[in-house]
Amino acid sequence: MRQAVRWLAAVALTACLAASCGSSGGSAKPSTTTATPATDASPVTTRDELKDQILADYRKANNAYHDAINAGDPNLPSLEATHTGTNLLTVRTGVIKLISKGQRGKDGPHSRDTSRATVQQILEGKAIVHICEIDDGMLVSAADGRVVNERVLTLLSEATLEHLGGIWKVSENRTLKQWEGVAGCAG
Repeated sequence: MRQAVRWLAAVALTACLAASCGSSGGSAKPSTTTATPATDASPVTTRDELKDQILADYRKANNAYHDAINAGDPNLPSLEATHTGTNLLTVRTGVIKLISKGQRGKDGPHSRDTSRATVQQILEGKAIVHICEIDDGMLVSAADGRVVNERVLTLLSEATLEHLGGIWKVSENRTLKQWEGVAGCAG
């Protein structure tokens, strides 16, 4: 095994020297290739920076979701800017149903807290994020603000985000597990 590794290393080194020095028959010729100056100023994104951007865009989408429910506005521009596909349709439909019942949302103390979101997988143009969140948002009467539902749940969800136009947009969101109160993944 060691001989094979040494042999491959020797072949690679020989190929490298031949390519860069232009050597032939033992005489070294100057290289005819010219180095291009490094003028490309485009930033290099590390894997951690990519994950940070995905999570930041997810938080924007989460805030847009809460803003739409609280305002009772299924056409909120930030909603379309951060959600796409069937997820955008699902969120809009949910807001329309609340409006038809004369209700809207109201944030609880943890409604927008997605600090337990983690990137699970990054694929070509898609990312999978797991979110542990406390759903303590309330449903209130749009007419008088009376609380209609104040049930608290802990949810473990999985969101799929697609990279579209430079933004990671939520295209799918599904609940994996659910617990009553503050429990489960938040406990």
